[in-house]
Amino acid sequence: MALINCPECENKVSDQAASCPHCGFALNNSNTEHEDTDINARKCPKCNSKNINYQREQNTSIGGGIHKINRTSGHGCLYWLLFGWWVWIFKLMWEMLKFLCTCGLSLFFRKKSTKAADGHTISASKSFNRTMAVCQSCGHSWKV
Repeated sequence: MALINCPECENKVSDQAASCPHCGFALNNSNTEHEDTDINARKCPKCNSKNINYQREQNTSIGGGIHKINRTSGHGCLYWLLFGWWVWIFKLMWEMLKFLCTCGLSLFFRKKSTKAADGHTISASKSFNRTMAVCQSCGHSWKV
């Protein structure tokens, strides 16, 4: 009797076993009777019932989502009426000074904005799914 790795969960299993005791995966060995690989011919490893329901489960997911960027400054209308327009004027004067001192070359060496135009950041995600078998007689579940 030797120990082999289960192809489903990678745990050590006896080569004489008909199914993995950890995950219930049916092992097809030369020493055991060959089970039919048809999905309707599978049996529950716990009670040998053929009354089995199959379902897909989302195991994990990585990344993804839409995130709103909060662009509020925290200042009220009175602040912007009294002081805020000065900020705009100083920024304009600073850009004009850079333009004049560099003879227009500052336009070619600007930092690119990393902010989204509409205030949202969209990222992709990856989901990992698995097929589970659930015995309707005893309630035992295992990976298929």
